Amino acid sequence: WLFKVTGLTPGSVYCVSTPSETTGADLYDAVVITCTNGCTINASGVGTCPDKGFKIVGNWLFGTKGMLSYNGLAGSDNVKIDEAGKSKAEEGASCPRLEIWTSEGTHELGPPVQFEHLDQDGTGPGSLNAWIQACRGGEYFVGAGAVEGLKSVCTIDAMYRSAVSGKAESVRGCDDA
Repeated sequence: WLFKVTGLTPGSVYCVSTPSETTGADLYDAVVITCTNGCTINASGVGTCPDKGFKIVGNWLFGTKGMLSYNGLAGSDNVKIDEAGKSKAEEGASCPRLEIWTSEGTHELGPPVQFEHLDQDGTGPGSLNAWIQACRGGEYFVGAGAVEGLKSVCTIDAMYRSAVSGKAESVRGCDDA
């Protein structure tokens, strides 16, 4: 979503990652992305928490006009959902949402959002439904097209290289995107 809403192009990445001893999956990540125009993106994530039911996700985008913040708890398959369809995280301040802070002092708080689609019933996540609509020739929203996908893959490649090298790595392959 970040590259879609901002149009930014990543230039370099510094990443620290701690893998699971059992599976090798990255459980604890922190990343700083410096974009080609000087904008800085900071993101962190924790793939396991003590209750084994939540992940913590944090994203911050800093620019000359202010800051975007997209943070909160992401539920997992053993999170208890009440009859109204809400988890405890959806009711409190830790609910995932987009926030906009401007240099002029304004602060906007967006509505709650889901980081992951975990419903095991129904037809699947909205992205799958959009793909089916596109295949059928119907209207759909392109949330991340080829350019955003390229920027994301190139950024992830630089993240993994940085985690191994221990230093900032250049993002390769999306200079002209």
